[in-house]
Amino acid sequence: MTSFHAVDLSVWAESFEGSADWRRQKASEYPDDAARNLEAAAQLDSLAAQFNAGDVDPELVAEYESLGDSDVAHRVVEVESELLKQVGFHRHFANADDFIRAIIEEARN
Repeated sequence: MTSFHAVDLSVWAESFEGSADWRRQKASEYPDDAARNLEAAAQLDSLAAQFNAGDVDPELVAEYESLGDSDVAHRVVEVESELLKQVGFHRHFANADDFIRAIIEEARN
């Protein structure tokens, strides 16, 4: 999803947009689960828009970047991927900051 230093928020946005498209595809493939997939897609679209707009706390981004120089660096990509899969199903993030905060917290645990 992202690299640690000089985070490009558009990379996160692209990941969310891709996941939203995938969820919309799954909604049409599985009509019995369409509502849940479409809700997840809407949440992913909202998060993507926030990242595209740069609507994130720069201190959280700096804290995220600092993980690249820590003993949890190896976990970050895994945590990001897992959280992205959970959006709209097992996890709901009020905003982009909550997503970044969750990465930080879970990578450290």
